[in-house]
Amino acid sequence: RPVPSPTGTHHLVWSGLEEIEPEIRSYLVMNEFAGDSLNRPDTVTTIYAGSLTYGAAASRVRRWAAAGDYGDLRVLYADAPGAWIEVPVPEGRGDEGVAVAALDDTTALVAWRDAYLGPGAGILRGSSWTLATAPPMTDLFDSAPRLRLRPSGGYWLSWATARNFVGIASYHDGFWSPAESVFCAHLRPEAHYSQSAAAMSRDDGEYPAVSWMAVSSLTGLTSVCVCAPGDSGFTVAENLAGSEAGISPV
Repeated sequence: RPVPSPTGTHHLVWSGLEEIEPEIRSYLVMNEFAGDSLNRPDTVTTIYAGSLTYGAAASRVRRWAAAGDYGDLRVLYADAPGAWIEVPVPEGRGDEGVAVAALDDTTALVAWRDAYLGPGAGILRGSSWTLATAPPMTDLFDSAPRLRLRPSGGYWLSWATARNFVGIASYHDGFWSPAESVFCAHLRPEAHYSQSAAAMSRDDGEYPAVSWMAVSSLTGLTSVCVCAPGDSGFTVAENLAGSEAGISPV
């Protein structure tokens, strides 16, 4: 999974497929491209093997990772490979998604969604954790938040929904904007569910391109929706012809 990181750097985060017995856990790992190859993988921690809710971010001097780990939201940071430090987080589960972004070299924003407790956010400044205003992911089935830098200031947040659109909001100076809905002009007439993560482009445009998988309520087939924004904001996404093959957008 791509990680928000400084211009010219490319970090990744993923969880392993192996199960570490007897606790049924797997490794959470970060890595970075150096030229045309990957550096040595850096193990962040272990998480529940069934968890796919995790995120990470990098600045010039520090990296952060967060995960929903079988009912616990866990947040860690590192200033060197293999030197991860976990910060106690008394609230949150992150079982419906976690996202991380660097606010400066030593400060990170963490946004998450709990299945029953709703959305939440916090700021890790150095090693000090404080709660922040919760993002506007207010529907019961909102999930899979993603964060991306907004060049004019702050960050974009995207998320999946159980309806015919994905959600978008922005964060700046401690506040979230009202939620926007990015709809898709589906080629088939039935209802669709936008329950995959809404990926945002990593270019330097003010408004990112947004892509996601939509699921037909009639056939269960998935297809790809892509929103190419204009200069003044987001537009209706195009439903790509021939994309009903269960392929995730990149």
